[in-house]
Amino acid sequence: MATQPITIGANSIARIGDRFFLIVEVEAKAPGVEIDPVFAVRTFVLPPSRSS
Repeated sequence: MATQPITIGANSIARIGDRFFLIVEVEAKAPGVEIDPVFAVRTFVLPPSRSS
Protein backbone atom coordinates (compact mmCIF):
# COMPACT_ATOMS: atom_id res chain seq x y z
CA MET A 1 0.00 0.00 0.00
CA ALA A 2 1.42 3.42 -0.98
CA THR A 3 1.80 6.15 1.62
CA GLN A 4 0.63 9.70 1.12
CA PRO A 5 3.50 12.18 0.49
CA ILE A 6 1.69 15.09 2.22
CA THR A 7 -0.49 15.00 5.32
CA ILE A 8 -2.27 18.02 6.83
CA GLY A 9 -3.72 17.98 10.31
CA ALA A 10 -5.42 20.64 12.44
CA ASN A 11 -6.45 19.15 15.72
CA SER A 12 -5.66 22.00 18.09
CA ILE A 13 -7.36 25.31 18.69
CA ALA A 14 -5.64 28.12 20.59
CA ARG A 15 -7.37 31.14 22.06
CA ILE A 16 -5.20 34.22 22.36
CA GLY A 17 -7.11 37.20 23.68
CA ASP A 18 -10.42 37.28 21.80
CA ARG A 19 -9.06 35.47 18.70
CA PHE A 20 -8.97 31.79 17.84
CA PHE A 21 -6.22 30.01 15.89
CA LEU A 22 -6.03 26.54 14.34
CA ILE A 23 -2.65 24.93 14.94
CA VAL A 24 -1.84 23.08 11.71
CA GLU A 25 1.00 20.65 11.06
CA VAL A 26 1.93 19.77 7.48
CA GLU A 27 3.97 16.60 7.09
CA ALA A 28 5.78 16.19 3.77
CA LYS A 29 7.81 13.05 3.11
CA ALA A 30 10.00 11.98 0.23
CA PRO A 31 12.80 9.42 0.15
CA GLY A 32 15.52 10.80 2.43
CA VAL A 33 13.58 13.98 3.28
CA GLU A 34 10.91 14.76 5.88
CA ILE A 35 9.65 18.20 6.89
CA ASP A 36 7.05 19.02 9.54
CA PRO A 37 6.31 22.76 9.58
CA VAL A 38 3.69 24.05 12.01
CA PHE A 39 1.43 27.01 11.21
CA ALA A 40 -1.06 29.07 13.19
CA VAL A 41 -4.14 29.91 11.10
CA ARG A 42 -6.23 32.80 12.42
CA THR A 43 -9.98 32.34 12.27
CA PHE A 44 -12.65 35.01 12.38
CA VAL A 45 -16.39 35.26 12.72
CA LEU A 46 -18.42 36.60 9.83
CA PRO A 47 -21.19 39.02 10.76
CA PRO A 48 -24.72 37.74 10.10
CA SER A 49 -25.92 38.45 6.60
CA ARG A 50 -28.86 40.81 6.18
CA SER A 51 -31.91 39.61 4.31
CA SER A 52 -33.34 42.05 1.79
